[in-house]
Amino acid sequence: MATPTKVYGGVGMTDTANPTFQTLSLATTGYIYESANDNLTATGTNQATALQLVGEMSRVTTVAAGTGVILPPAAAGLTIILENAGANPMQVYGDTTNSPTINGNAAATGVTQMAGSVVIYTCYSVANGWFANGLGTGYAGSLETQSYVTGITAHAGGGQGSATQLTAMMNQITTVATTGDSVVLPASAPGLQIAVINNGANSANVFAPSGSTMNGTLNASSALSASTVGIYFCFSSTGWVSK
Repeated sequence: MATPTKVYGGVGMTDTANPTFQTLSLATTGYIYESANDNLTATGTNQATALQLVGEMSRVTTVAAGTGVILPPAAAGLTIILENAGANPMQVYGDTTNSPTINGNAAATGVTQMAGSVVIYTCYSVANGWFANGLGTGYAGSLETQSYVTGITAHAGGGQGSATQLTAMMNQITTVATTGDSVVLPASAPGLQIAVINNGANSANVFAPSGSTMNGTLNASSALSASTVGIYFCFSSTGWVSK
């Protein structure tokens, strides 16, 4: 059998300002080889200083806290596979060429990709930006993991408006200075299931996001006692139920 030649399609490896797009395959083996980069290091703390990705497949192995990467310029039909093999969550930004959104977030804000995860970013049109599949889950051998944040401090004084924003599937509160200090769930979306662990010294209030209900009451909260775990289910675009 003849030795196959690798054929790279997609974003050009050398000219990131003017990427080229191709659809190529190998007749010899039936495989398609995509441009790939390994052992990358996430950089910076914002879109301007993050690492620019230039391949269709990228594996980031070094991720210091707060660092990130920038997706290649968005184009209809483009799919990017990105692995975070680092020790920390990694921020993923849209590029500055056409400033595409990612799951509706502004390019300069981007999304957070958890450690130990592979996410597929797809673009159907530049106007509608990127959509990411797999942001909330990762891997640990043959087991699935979920995004998590530890060391959360509930907002002193309580209330919904200033409550500490929860951003992960699993959230551990470690500081609740006084009873009623507060956190608020992520934006409502049917099918969301958020776990909150209260390891603080007092009961915390877990609020629905603004405009949503908690157990049927608009903009309400559910008390989460110290040393307990609460699970919050979203069954509609504006409604949460606590367990």
